[in-house]
Amino acid sequence: NENSSDANALGKEILNYIAAVGFEMNRNFSAVLEAINKGAEGSDGIRALLEKVIKNQGENTKAIIEAMGIILFLFAPTIIAFFNNDPQVVAYGVGRARTCGLFFMLVGYSHIASAVCRGLGKPAAPMVIMLVCWCAVRVGVLFTIGQLFHNILLAYWIYPITWTLSTIVFYVYLKNVEKNVLPQIK
Repeated sequence: NENSSDANALGKEILNYIAAVGFEMNRNFSAVLEAINKGAEGSDGIRALLEKVIKNQGENTKAIIEAMGIILFLFAPTIIAFFNNDPQVVAYGVGRARTCGLFFMLVGYSHIASAVCRGLGKPAAPMVIMLVCWCAVRVGVLFTIGQLFHNILLAYWIYPITWTLSTIVFYVYLKNVEKNVLPQIK
């Protein structure tokens, strides 16, 4: 079906655009942090300006990501139908989209926190946090609890649960960095 093919292409273009915007925001955020870490030690004015940019960039990024989640939540049937018109596929896709969509800000926070860590010269921490929270915990839960409860809702909810876990771990980690590492940079 030609219309279905056009809808699939449009849906893929939308998702590619969203991914590109998110990647660019994350990259810019990391670059600003690196500038603070390496190039702004001598000037309190530049440092204050860069810190303000970081705060605004982080808030803007989280707002855009949450807006994308709300759009996905509200328009899930249409967006899912871009990829497949089978009513059963759309129903499963809408269930997943509406379960996860409103939690996208947690993913955004984790990626922003990851960029902060990389900008501060600590790239191993976000790698370990994301591997443990997003991979090991998910696989562990699906291979244990998933064996006891064969329900698609577990597969839907494991994503927001692990996003919440990574957000909490990043928050605690960054508070520790703020308390112990940042005073040495200033």
